[in-house]
Parts: sequence; structure tokens; C-alpha cells
Amino acid sequence: MLRTLYTLIGLLFTSCLYAQTLEEDRVALVALYTATNGDNWDNNTGWSVPGSSGDNPCGWYGITCNNTNDRVTEINFDNNHFQGSLPAEIGNLTALTKLNMTGGSNGIYTETLLNGILPTELGNLVELEYLQLGKNHFSGQLPESLGNLIKLKTLDLNYVPFDVGFDRIGELNGGIPSSFQNLKNLEYLDLSRQNLDGAIPSFVGDFVKLTHLNLSDNQFSGSVPTSFNNLVNLTLLNLSYYDLYLPNREAYGKLKLLPDLTALPTSATIDVSGNSFIFDGIESNVSILDVYNNQAKIVALNSSMQPVVARNDYGQFSAEVGGTLANNTYRWYKNGNLITSNVGDNSIDIQEDGTYRVEVSNALAPSLLLVSESFEVREPLPVQLAKFNIESKANGNLLKWITLSERMNVGFEVEKSVESRSFQKIGYVDGHGNSSKTNTYSFLDNSPSEKSYYRLKQLDNDGSFEYSRIIFVNRSEESLNIYPNPSSGMFTLKGGANAKKVVVLDESGMVRDEVPIGADLKVDMRNFQSGTYFLKIENKTKKVYIYK
Repeated sequence: MLRTLYTLIGLLFTSCLYAQTLEEDRVALVALYTATNGDNWDNNTGWSVPGSSGDNPCGWYGITCNNTNDRVTEINFDNNHFQGSLPAEIGNLTALTKLNMTGGSNGIYTETLLNGILPTELGNLVELEYLQLGKNHFSGQLPESLGNLIKLKTLDLNYVPFDVGFDRIGELNGGIPSSFQNLKNLEYLDLSRQNLDGAIPSFVGDFVKLTHLNLSDNQFSGSVPTSFNNLVNLTLLNLSYYDLYLPNREAYGKLKLLPDLTALPTSATIDVSGNSFIFDGIESNVSILDVYNNQAKIVALNSSMQPVVARNDYGQFSAEVGGTLANNTYRWYKNGNLITSNVGDNSIDIQEDGTYRVEVSNALAPSLLLVSESFEVREPLPVQLAKFNIESKANGNLLKWITLSERMNVGFEVEKSVESRSFQKIGYVDGHGNSSKTNTYSFLDNSPSEKSYYRLKQLDNDGSFEYSRIIFVNRSEESLNIYPNPSSGMFTLKGGANAKKVVVLDESGMVRDEVPIGADLKVDMRNFQSGTYFLKIENKTKKVYIYK
């Protein structure tokens, strides 16, 4: 009798637990309906919202339940005209094995989508095997909690633009979370056309059950992981970058290094087009690559392997594009016209002005043509003048100039004008002929005018010449400096170079003395007592302090 009572109590408890669990599923579904504008779904047959406690949701359109415990195990709403966001309550459907809410309407993609962030509560759905939320417009980062879904076989979070003129890419951003390394049962992974960035994690290569891997049209950078060689069950690998949808981003993807991936099945469709690969990687993998064209433009390089877009001298240029040199053909263009074609020789000696570019093909990778940026080459100036300035000294105006390089430089004529129009030669300084090092020059005009304009006339050994820019000095506007100040009585002047004496005034303005200015611009006031004085030099006055 007692055993029978315990049995009845147990059955009653199980029944209550069952009813409560099913009710939680119903409440979560009602929240989903409300959050995604269920009244406007293409099909909401059987849905009772808000309904009553105890309603059975197992007969509602798109809902599949487990016959054993009547838990909701599947939501299959492919293309059902959703609008809104996923509610946090979605995480209460803990018996779900499939969640399919692919965007669209009756098979036609529309602008009405799920949006907002992916709720972290998705990580509660630990029984989930299929998570299909593609063609929606989610934003934010991929939740770390998705790494809890270790039974996942399909993860589809791709994006497809409704109109290429608007919302060209998805708004999921950041990197692939480290927690995703737990998803080793994945067979289908699609994160395409989002805004994900950073390196592709090497653990993706541990998803050895993958048959479909699509990471295209993201901002991933760096190298394709060598671990991808483990993906021997692939039927599709898409790492391409297609700028038709992405005119506001870079024209090419940021993936630059392609390792040897020849362990991948030859039957798989592999697309790495539109990135920044050169022939390294492409050449060695060409036997398994289906699409690899349209890589980023290369940059012409000079002999020191520094990128060059424009330069101001002649010399040797080379194009570093990887691959086996003997397999490469280099076609050099000047002003749009082919000037030379070389097999196995990546350099060219340029001695003429023009706009140049190079196009390189590879015998083993015929579908890829690497094209350089166009770059300007101009005849080098005879002299690279880095600096030309003037200093006003007591004994005149000191001109100084620096050259970075010289070619056939005979020397410099120094020319002067008082009104900046008519210049006269006032001196000459020898040049260094041909020089690739820095050289410093100076010239003193010991008969300066109140206002003086100067320029250099650089002379070549073939009789040609070039003028420098014009520099100007107005000695009448020079500032007067006296240092050190305070001092023990010995001062040095800077400015007032034409003055012969200073008038010394005390703090009340009374003239105390006149002191001569020495040839070295020194003013000796060591016989004055400590205190504050004013020194009047021509029409300028400065306060000085003497401390002893």
C-alpha cells in the first residue's frame, strides 16, 4: 500500500514537472512571436498568442516536439518574413536540436530581417545541432557562449544584402571567439559577408568533420592557417573577397599568405580570389584551387626593396611577386605602352621620365595577373637642396644651405637683391661635382642692406643652371636679446649689430652711464652695483639684472 502511494506521488511529481517544462517552452515561443512581429509572419498557423497557461505549442506551425516528453525540439521557420530581434527567452528552449530562422519571405530575400545582437542565452541550447540564422542582419560580436554548443553540426550566420546599394555587408564584427574551438562536430560553417576581422584561428583546422567552410567577404588578415590541411572532408572552402557588395571597404581582402594546402581534396571547390596573395602559395596550390584571380595590386619596388609610388630619380626597379622566377613573365609599361617583356627577370633600369607599371603572369597559374600600382619617375634634379636659410650676424648676413645629393654640380653663385626683382651676383662657392652624401655650404655677406633678398644659382658642368627659392632678412626688425640675464655684470648682445654703445638707465629712468659695445658684442658692466638696470641700444630697451 505504501509503495503504491509513493508511486502515485512520483507520477504526480513527474506530471507536474512535465507540465511546467512544456509551459516554459510555450512562454519562450510567445516571447519569440512577439519580438519578431509574428502577426506579420507569412505563416503563423496554430499559434495562440498570448494564449493561456497549459496551451500545447506542439501543433503550432514550424514547431516540432519530442514525443517522449513533449519538449520543443525544433523551430523551422526558413524564410517566414521575420522582423525584430531574438529575445533572451530563446535560451529557455533547452531541448532544441534545431533552430532555423533563415531570413527572407517565401524563399525570397526581403528587407524584413532579424536584427540586433545575438543573445548570449543561445549558449544555453546545449542540445542544439543546427543553428541556422543566415540572411539576417545581426550586429555586434559573436557571443563566446556559442562555444557551449558542442553538439552543433551546422552553424550558419551568413549575410546576403537585400539591395547592393544599401547595407552591403553584415554587421557582425570582431574576431572568431576562442570558445569556438569546442565546436569540433561542425560539418557546415558559414560566416560569410560579415565584418569579422583579425586572424583566422588555427583551431578551425581542427574541425575535421567540416564539408562546407565559407568565410568569404570578411576582414580577416594575415595567413590562412596551415591546419586547414586537416580538413580532408571539405567539399567547399570559400575565402574570397568580392568588392561588388563592398565599395566602402578595401577593394581587396587582407589575406596575404597561402600555405601549402595540397592535402585538401581535389574534388573540393576552393575559392581564394580577391585577396592580397602573390604567386607564393598560388603557384604551389594551383592544382587544387578553382578560383584564385583578381588579387590586390602589387607595388613597384626599388633596388633596396622599399615600396615606391612616386620617386624623383632614375634607377633600377624590381617587382617582388613571389613564385618561381623562371615561371614569371614581367611586362613593363611606360605611359600605357608596353616597353619590354622579360621572362625570369624581375628588374628594369629606368632612365626616362614617365608613368610606369608592371604586369606579371605565371606559367603555372595562368588565371592570375598581378598588376602594380602606377608610379611616376622623373629625371633627378642636379642638386637636392634640403635647406637654405639665413642668420643675421654682427659682421653681416650668413647664408647656409645643405644638399643631399649632387650631380655634375660646378658650384653656386650667390645673388642678392634689395627689392626681390633685380639680383646681382655677390659671391661664388664651389660645388662637390657628383656626390651622394650630405654637404653643407655657407657664405657671408659682410655688406648687408637693411632689407636683403638672396637666391642661389646652381651651375652644371654642361652650362645649365637652376635657381633656388628666394630668402629674405630685414635687419631693422631684428629682435634684441641680452644674455646671460641676470649676470654678474658681463652681458652679450644679439641684435643691434650696428650699435657702438649702450645707454644705461636706473630703475627710475635716469641715465647712469654709456658703455661701449665691444667687437665681440660684449657689454662690460662689472663695475656696476647689484640691481636692476635698463639698457637702451638705438631705439630698443631691455631690462637687465646684476647680482654679485
